[in-house]
Amino acid sequence: MQEYQSTLFHVHKYGEKYFTDTFLNATKAKIRGYFTGVIRPVNLSSVASKLQIPENLINSIVSSLISTGRLYGNLIAGRSGFVPKCYTYAEDTYINSFYSQNGYVEWNYLKRLNIPDPSSYLKTEFPSAIHLPGLTVNPLIVDQLKSLISGVVRDVSWIDLSHYIPNGLDSNERSALVNPLLKDAPVKLLETYLIADKFIERCEAFIDTYLKKKAQTAFHHEHHAILSSPTQQQSVEVNTPKQAVTLSKGGFGFGAREIKTKNVKKKYNPSKRKTSSSSAANDPENNFSSGIGDSQSLIKDLFARYVLMDDVRSILSSQLPSDVPSEVIDQVADVLELTLQQSFIRYIGSLVSPNAGANFDRQKKLQTQEVVNSMVLSLQVIKFSSF
Repeated sequence: MQEYQSTLFHVHKYGEKYFTDTFLNATKAKIRGYFTGVIRPVNLSSVASKLQIPENLINSIVSSLISTGRLYGNLIAGRSGFVPKCYTYAEDTYINSFYSQNGYVEWNYLKRLNIPDPSSYLKTEFPSAIHLPGLTVNPLIVDQLKSLISGVVRDVSWIDLSHYIPNGLDSNERSALVNPLLKDAPVKLLETYLIADKFIERCEAFIDTYLKKKAQTAFHHEHHAILSSPTQQQSVEVNTPKQAVTLSKGGFGFGAREIKTKNVKKKYNPSKRKTSSSSAANDPENNFSSGIGDSQSLIKDLFARYVLMDDVRSILSSQLPSDVPSEVIDQVADVLELTLQQSFIRYIGSLVSPNAGANFDRQKKLQTQEVVNSMVLSLQVIKFSSF
């Protein structure tokens, strides 16, 4: 074959087969005619089977036709698929139109259009856009949101973002778009609403009188439950030092004499091991967590029984302007719930004072104050654990 190549005949080897120039020219014409009429992506293996052409040959011919400019399109997915240029042009036109009309493009949408790397595609197609994880947004929308945030802070008000951001965004995409713009701004994003922190504080002031009355009522009816609840007095006890110093009066008057007593090492007594282990179970530090849990239950029970969130919403609805929607009132009430719990316990604590506790003896007043302190600490634990 090599001896007579280019003298008697012209052949080309593809694998174990030889093809003449006439056959290759006819095959190229057939392949070019087929792929010129293609208007959507096709798989080369299916085309090779349909045209009855070896797959390695069709790959080589399509690649050469594209490189020489005789076929318009691209090979994708490891040269196993062909995408015609008309399809790419229509796809680009559609994506640009969607972006210009809606102001954003979701990456998942591009994956459904068989674009394998939406991030690179969108960064190339829209270099000036803002690219978030899974979302590409028009910078004009971001500039508009920045001005809205400044207006909410300045006016101490709220605003519904559903009129300013794309409707197709879910809660995660909405948070990814808005939260980076908030940073340290005194504004909260609650569902589709931007609400100023001072607006929430003003709402809290509307409920203050109601909260004080409920705290007085709860303290008046529930002081027995408060006195019987576990305290944290045991949890703050300090371990006794190894060497204790006791003061004993040596007679009468000021002639007291200081007597030092040292701990004496006790003899080993096996029978007392179980007793010591059982006393360790009653150790105040071991009971700290259980005391906190009981205090938390008491807080939630008192607050739930005496402070009704429906009443809080009714107060806010009556105090706020009529144009404030119920959704904003519900969101503000949910945000204020932990703060109201803390204020509720603080008001109960203020009732435990020498003037307010005339009906209790000193020991009961101290015990009540310890319970209130325990409840406040428990509430702080709840508040920090929610973040």
